[in-house]
Formats: sequence, structure tokens, C-alpha cells
Amino acid sequence: MIQTAYQLEVITDLDSVSTAVMDFFHAQDTDFYPPISQRIEMHAYIASIMQPDGALIIASDADRVIGIVGLTFAHPRFRYFIQYVATDPSYRRQGIAHLLFDKAFALLQERGADRVTIRTWSANQRSQQLFTSTGFILYDKVFNDRGEGVHSYYFGKSFLTGYLKQEPERIGILGGMGSFSTGNFIKTLTGTNKRMQGDSDSLSFLLVNEPAIPDRSTSIRENKVGEMTQIVNAAIEKITAGGVSHLMLLCFTLHPFINRLKIPAGTELIDLVDFTRETAAQSGDKWMLAATLSSYAMDHFSAADIVLPREEDRQRIQDMISEIKTGTDPVHYKKELAAIAGENGCSGIVLGCTDLHGMYGYDKAFDGIHVLDPLTELAFMLESKRKAG
Repeated sequence: MIQTAYQLEVITDLDSVSTAVMDFFHAQDTDFYPPISQRIEMHAYIASIMQPDGALIIASDADRVIGIVGLTFAHPRFRYFIQYVATDPSYRRQGIAHLLFDKAFALLQERGADRVTIRTWSANQRSQQLFTSTGFILYDKVFNDRGEGVHSYYFGKSFLTGYLKQEPERIGILGGMGSFSTGNFIKTLTGTNKRMQGDSDSLSFLLVNEPAIPDRSTSIRENKVGEMTQIVNAAIEKITAGGVSHLMLLCFTLHPFINRLKIPAGTELIDLVDFTRETAAQSGDKWMLAATLSSYAMDHFSAADIVLPREEDRQRIQDMISEIKTGTDPVHYKKELAAIAGENGCSGIVLGCTDLHGMYGYDKAFDGIHVLDPLTELAFMLESKRKAG
């Protein structure tokens, strides 16, 4: 049971770290593997949490420090990262960690976080149970990362579950508008949760991969939108006949035609463009849209915080997408695309084409540029919503 008498304090200034806080870090040092002090000097470790943008959340019982969470809002890979969590052994099983996490989650959401990352090692069952109980999903394992037989486990928690109105009982997915990208997304969707209790614990989805759907920009140019939407509606009918709670269309350029689609009542549409705009708006970033020339022309991402790149960069990004469609790994372009975003005066990239999905893996930042991969965030959101439900 959580005792409300415990005090919580948030400090963001390294100079405010007291002797009692330093003593706590030293006292809990051997609870980590390998111990923090064997990797880095302790004051430097605390500085790595708090600078350039981070905080310590400190739980106290009177004058005694009994628990700390350290989080950073500017991690070079994860952006939002809980780097440290520890409680005094004599205060464990009293809800201190949950109290600290609740405060951390509130701070993260105030800063516009869509997802936060935390990690531990394979033998630390106590932390793994804590993370799972607070809504984290194990999404990656790095084997032998901390020595032979000692692996690093990475967990993510989505703050986007409020986007859906109903529980994701079964997801209908219309793919084929880029078969490579469809397969790439299914790999993300099925691989996000690395702690499933067998096949029966996996997310239920029904996929129709329909490569017969004409290119959307060509359909517009040749005045054949009616023919295109007819094929899309036939595919939607196949999906919804199977009984789905949600429908996801794996193409951003279908957004302008949604009002022409026949989506049954009771089936909730997951609109990639709307989801992306809502997620981007909460972060406070200036985002550069990486998308096709058709998306740029339609301007359906139009928002104050999502801007189009320079004309010459639009063509280069289109060339990247065309090359990816013929089999080039998206990862090949991640450094170049981040550089283009910086040259356009943006702090982040929106991957507004499904072919770009997976370019940065699960990472939220690269070379100082923030990353919003809507399909990755959707996978986390769906899995988190399902687990919470």
C-alpha cells in the first residue's frame, strides 16, 4: 500500500543534488549490473541524466531518501528515457516505485512524450515485473550486452492509448500499396511485444494485401479516383466480413478519399494522417515531412508544426522512396534524411510514407534529430491498449 505521507521532490538542476541523494546513489550501486560505479564516476552518471534536459524524482520519508527515478527528455537514441530507478530495500513492496513512476509519467506527458523507454538486464526479474505492471512492453533484447549470458532488455510505454475509442479486439489491415512496407509493418506489429505467453497472447489481425490498388497519384492525375476507390472498397469488404474492431489503411495518400470509403458502423478507422498530426502536435517540435511528391501536392498533413522540405529535397526524398520500393533497405538513408531535416531548420522528421517505416528502428532520435515513425507508434499503441484492456 502506498503511504501518502511520503514526500516527492523533482529537481532539474545538477547543483541541487544533495549529499543525501548522492549517498543514496552510492548505497544502491550494487543493485545494478554491472555496478554503475564500475562504468562511470557517480557524479558524471547523475549529470548524464540531468544534462542537457532531465530530472530526478526523489521520494523521501522525513529526511531519508527512499527512492529515486532519473529521467531524461533528450536521450540521443530514445529521446524520452527513464535511466535510473531504485528504492531503499527496507521500503520495497510499499508502492514507492509506482509512486515515482506515476510522477515520471505525468512529467513526460506534460512534455508531450508519445513513448518512453527503460531498460534492465535479463536476470533482474524484479524490475521486469515492475515495468510490466506499470504498462511497459518488452520490445528488444540485446544478447550478451553486459557480459556472457547477461542480456539487456528494452521496454517501451506508449502514452497514445487514448487515441482509440474502443478496445482493439481484432485489427483489419489493408496493405499491398507497397508490399515491402506492408511486410515491414507486420514484422513490427508482431515483434513489438517480446514477452507474449505463446501464440494465443498475440494481437489478432486480419490482413488483405491488395497490390491491384492503383497508384493514388496516378489515379488523381488520370481522373480515375472512382476506379481506385472501387477496388479499395472491395478489399475493405473482404476485411470487415471477417469481423474486425478497427480498420487500418496502410497508405497515407488514401486520406483524402476516406469519405468515399464504405466502412461499416462499429468499425473504428485508424487514419494514419490524423494519428500522425495528433501525435506530432503534442511534442512541441518543428517537424519536416518526409513523404511522396503526391503527399506534398495534396498537403493533407497541413499543420503549423509539420512543414514541407525545400523543393529539391522533396525530389530527393521521393527518389529514396522509389529506391526503397525496389528493395533498398530504408536504413540506408537514415543519416541523409536526418541531415536534410536539419538543413530545413527542423528538429524532427515525420516518416509520412509507409515505405520509410523502420528506417530508425524503435529509436526516437538520430544525429540530434527527433523521429516520428507513425507505424512504430501505432504498433506500441495497439499493444499497450490491448494489454491495458
